[in-house]
Amino acid sequence: MWVSRCYRMTIRIKGWNKERTDRVKDAAKKEWNFENSYEEPDLLTLEREGNVCGETEGQFADRLAKAIWTANGGYCGVEVEAVYFEEEPPMEKHVRGKEDYKRIMGKGKK
Repeated sequence: MWVSRCYRMTIRIKGWNKERTDRVKDAAKKEWNFENSYEEPDLLTLEREGNVCGETEGQFADRLAKAIWTANGGYCGVEVEAVYFEEEPPMEKHVRGKEDYKRIMGKGKK
C-alpha cells in the first residue's frame, strides 16, 4: 500500500550501547534525516517533521528499528511515535520489543 502523509516523528531509544551512540544516530538519520536529537542518560530521542512515502507507519518503524539494532550491535528498545498533521486520530505509536527484534533481524523461528 502506497502511503504519503505528513508527520512529526519522534523516535525514543532506550538501553542502547553508549559506545555506539554516534553509529545509532547516524543509522537512524540515514533512514530518515532526523533534524533534532537529544541525549539523556537512559534515553536517546530523535525528531523531525516530514513526509513518509511508499510505506506504512509499521513498515517504517520496522525499517528504522532494524537500522538502529544493526548499528547498536544488538537489541535496544525502539519506540516510533508518529503524529499526523492531516488526520484524526492524530497519533500512532509503534514500539519494537524483543520479539520484534527476533522477527525483524531473522533470529527467531521461521
